[in-house]
Order: sequence, then C-alpha cells, then structure tokens
Amino acid sequence: MIWLKKKNILYIERGFTLVEVLLSVTILGIIFLSILALFHNTYDYSKRNQSKTVGFNVARNVLNYIENQDFITIKNKYFPNSSAPEEILITRDSCKNSPFPADSCENMFETIINNVTYEATVTLKKHQETDLQNYLIPIEVKINWNNRETRVEGVLKK
Repeated sequence: MIWLKKKNILYIERGFTLVEVLLSVTILGIIFLSILALFHNTYDYSKRNQSKTVGFNVARNVLNYIENQDFITIKNKYFPNSSAPEEILITRDSCKNSPFPADSCENMFETIINNVTYEATVTLKKHQETDLQNYLIPIEVKINWNNRETRVEGVLKK
C-alpha cells in the first residue's frame, strides 16, 4: 500500500490554469507594446535630429560661403556710409542685386537635400561698436524647412 501511495505522488501532474496562462500572456503583451512604443519614439526622435543636423549644416555652409567673400566688396555694396541701414536682409530674390555670382547665389539660398527644400535668409548687420564697423560685419544665417528653423551667426572679417 505504501508503494501505491508513492507511485501516485510521483505521477501527479500539475500545470498552469487557463487564467494563469492568459494573465501571463497579457502581461507579456503589455511589456512588448511598451518596448515597441519606445522604439517608435526613438525612431521619430532620430529622424527629427537628422533633419535638424542637415539644416544646421546647410546654415554653416551658407555662413562659410559669405565669410569667404571679399569684405570691401560687401561693405561698399551694403554699408557704403554711416547713413546705411543697420541691417540688410538677403534672400534668394535679392540675388540679382547682390555681389555674389547669380548661379551660386540661387543655389546657396535654396538647397534641396533628400527631397527637402532648405531656404536661407542672410542678415548682414552693422557692428554695434563704430570702431569695428570698418573691420567686421556680423552675419546671421537663418534656414527654414518643413515649418522648422535653425540659425547660426558669424562675422565677415577684413
């Protein structure tokens, strides 16, 4: 008789109930969906940063192009005397009257990268200190694309 009792104890099979299985599958599903949402948010964030990086690089390229122009030519064109305006706004539309070559000017102010159009606006300013107006011209480059904007600043040196 003892032997039969032992045999029954060894062969008793206990498994999970249906409720336990459904509960564990539900918990795993919630965890999995949370992880998927995290990946989706990370992807969106990286796409926004990629777009912002491209916009910033376009702005740096425009600024670099303007910084490499001849100081005297720019100063004589936009700030010939003390009665000249404090700020000059240069856009793609003003390329015809600018000292920049027309073809490079239009390409500089409207750049297409990855089927996204980046539009540049350059603001030349008189230096705040009158002693430095004959040596430095502050520059601000603003780039607009897809309802976004980035700015960089620099100076044109004599």
